[in-house]
This record gives sequence, structure tokens and C-alpha cells, in this order.
Amino acid sequence: MADDARSTSADPARDDVSVSTSLQGGDPDPPPAHDSIYGAPSPASKPNSHLLAATPEEAVALKTRLETYKPIQPGFSYHYCTIVWRKGAKLGLMIRPTPDDKIICTRVAQGSLSYEKMLAGDRIIELQGKPCVNRDETKDEIKQHFSKARKCSFFIERPESNEAKMWAQIAINRPGGRSTKDNTGAPAKQQKAELKDAVRRHLQMARQHQVHPGADQHK
Repeated sequence: MADDARSTSADPARDDVSVSTSLQGGDPDPPPAHDSIYGAPSPASKPNSHLLAATPEEAVALKTRLETYKPIQPGFSYHYCTIVWRKGAKLGLMIRPTPDDKIICTRVAQGSLSYEKMLAGDRIIELQGKPCVNRDETKDEIKQHFSKARKCSFFIERPESNEAKMWAQIAINRPGGRSTKDNTGAPAKQQKAELKDAVRRHLQMARQHQVHPGADQHK
């Protein structure tokens, strides 16, 4: 299994990391990636026909986990997915931390193993039953599980409402920054407050545009 996890972002200020883009050998060029939850070619903004249906085992695991998981966030759906390694396949997953100690999927390579189960904007809550709050630890654990067990199970939170999607979009596109595990006190709280404020402003602008759709054109 090739160990080619690396940051593929062209912007050094960003902190996305690619997780094992190739699970076996060689392909130098990753397939096209979906890196936004709004606008083409985002899979989350169109029917998700490429996503595989949950297996009976995944459905049972999700039901069991939701019996004790709290809090259930409004505007999000919850999923349990197991990605199974296939020879020559790519995982095709890029993740980054958010200011509020969450790990979010920022890109999913089209045609990859992750493409069958996950979307840009998905938050990885747990990996094999373990909470995910640190990007590098999550990356390493994903690689270890695929190396040893040839599969890995994720408990994920998916944005569905406009507000939830806006949170995910801002978290994906924000420049640089680290999770609260990499900062202390005020900086972490400030980043979290700024994220919430940005969501509020974007939603307010969206509502104003719906009420006055041609306002900007007449200025």
C-alpha cells in the first residue's frame, strides 16, 4: 500500500490534507475532485445518484449509534458508511479541521472509493467508533485501518439545510487556520465566533437577494 498522503492544496495557507490518494501503487494523477457544496461540479448540489445505498450492516450500525449520540444537530442528516478497499482503487478523500474542533471533508475525487459514500461538506464525527477532532490523527488512523483491515467505517454528519450547507461551505473555503486543538483560549473562540458570524451574514444576504433579486443590478 503506497504511503502517498500529502497536502495537495495549491495555497500554502490552507490546511487541507489528502488521505492516501492511492491505496495501491502508482497513478500519478488523481481523478477530478468535487471541492464545493455549491455550484458545478459539486455532488451535494445535485442528485447524489453516485452514492451507494447503505448496506443492511450500515443501517443497523447507524440506528444503534443514533440511540446514544447527542446532540443531533438540526439541518443535518446522519450516516454510517464503511469503505472497503479494492485493488488499484483510490480513497480520494481530502480533509481539514474547522475552528470548532470538527473534521470536514473538503474534496472527494470522482470515481474514488470515497466518492461512493461521501460528499464534500460531510463532517467525520467518528472513525471506527473513535471521535475525530485532530486532522493528522484522523489521517493516520484512516491509513492504518486500510492497511490492516482493508476497510474503514465512518460516522458522518451531512449538511442538508441552507444554514448547514452555508456553514460547511465557509468551513471549506476559509483561508488557513487550525482547529482549537492547535490554538489556545481566545484565538479558538474567536475563530468559532467568526465562523458563526459569517454564516449569519451569508444567510442574511441570501434572504435579501430573494426579496429583492434585482437589487444589485440596478446599483
